[in-house]
Amino acid sequence: MVIGPLMGQKITLTITGSSHRGEGVRRTNSGQVVFVPYALPGEVVECVITEVKKDYARSRLLPGRRW
Repeated sequence: MVIGPLMGQKITLTITGSSHRGEGVRRTNSGQVVFVPYALPGEVVECVITEVKKDYARSRLLPGRRW
């Protein structure tokens, strides 16, 4: 069983798409979608998970953590 990101966890993601709300999107190995506000496709960002649901998680960018 693969577990997705946990509340409060810091993760580094490469953004692969964008949502209809303009958020960056990345699917994890467990199949969950992580939404990252203010991130663009192709960016590598470090973020912290702020909300976890069955099929998705929301996060916020950590300051100065874009590559």
